Amino acid sequence: MTSFDAERASLHWFDGSKRQLARARDMGFYVSFGPVATYANDKQRLIELSDMDRILVETDGPVRFSRCFELKAGHPCFVASVLHTVAEVRRMPFDSVADAVAKNSANYLGMS
Repeated sequence: MTSFDAERASLHWFDGSKRQLARARDMGFYVSFGPVATYANDKQRLIELSDMDRILVETDGPVRFSRCFELKAGHPCFVASVLHTVAEVRRMPFDSVADAVAKNSANYLGMS
């Protein structure tokens, strides 16, 4: 991303390192997390280290997810599970996380 002069970017389904997350934060980029974050400790650690005002969530269907999703294809209803995970990891109320992510989404899309 450093080769482009992007003012705004979302790192879809972020799966980078802590160092890459720090670089994305320095560049003011958003990072999005999907259903894998509900059961992957490394993704939960990245959520913990992310700036709350730069977190987005997604489902990225029709990927099939194991564990708690019973190999079902990604569906928008999975967003609630990802939000719940963010709330647990960040030790925040679910509604506060949902409001923050909605605000982040509007900001990213230029709707604020």
